[in-house]
Amino acid sequence: MSLNYDAVDLMWSTTGDFVLGPDGDLADTRFDVLLAIAQDVYDRCKSDIGDWKEIPLMGATLSDFTGEPNTAANGRSIRDRLFNALQVYGTVAGSDLSIDVFPVAKDKIAVKIQLRVAPTPQNRYSRILERVIIYDYVENHIVSR
Repeated sequence: MSLNYDAVDLMWSTTGDFVLGPDGDLADTRFDVLLAIAQDVYDRCKSDIGDWKEIPLMGATLSDFTGEPNTAANGRSIRDRLFNALQVYGTVAGSDLSIDVFPVAKDKIAVKIQLRVAPTPQNRYSRILERVIIYDYVENHIVSR
C-alpha cells in the first residue's frame, strides 16, 4: 500500500530560487500537495552529499559519474544510487518507488522516477507521481522534464 506524500512546502524554481506568489509573498505548494515531494525528489537527484549543511546525507552525488561512459552498467549504478538517495531520512518508501534509466544521447541518460502515492482528500485522484530527469555525463548537469 502506498504512503501519503501530501505536504506543503515553500515553492522554488529549478535553479533554487524561492518563487513569489501573486500577492508578493513567498509561494508555497498548497495548490498541489504532491509538488513538495516532487521538489524534494529533484533536489536529491541534483545534489551531492554534503551540499545541504542542514541535511548532510541528502543527495545522490551523481557527480561521481562525470566523464564515465554511457553504459548499461553505469545506468544501473545511477539507478541504484538514486533509489538509495531517495530513501535517506525516510523521504520515500522503497516499495513505492520505481526508477528506469535509458540512454537518450551519447553522453546523456534519461531517468524516469515514479512514486506510487496514496489518494487523500487533498490529492483525490493521484496514484503515481512521475518525474523525468536527463543527466549529462560530460557536463554533470541535470535537467528536469
